[in-house]
Amino acid sequence: MIDINTADSARLDEIKGVGGTFANRILKYRERLGGFHKKRVANGSLWFRFGSL
Repeated sequence: MIDINTADSARLDEIKGVGGTFANRILKYRERLGGFHKKRVANGSLWFRFGSL
């Protein structure tokens, strides 16, 4: 299980469907929000929507 509030770009890249570019977008979005409050990540699959990342 990957904690998306603490994962770095390399760790996010391990999630199925997340490449390096998308991982960087997640990090920027997380920084702008101050963290994600509702998260569900399991078995290497992303289960939540980022809205307008």
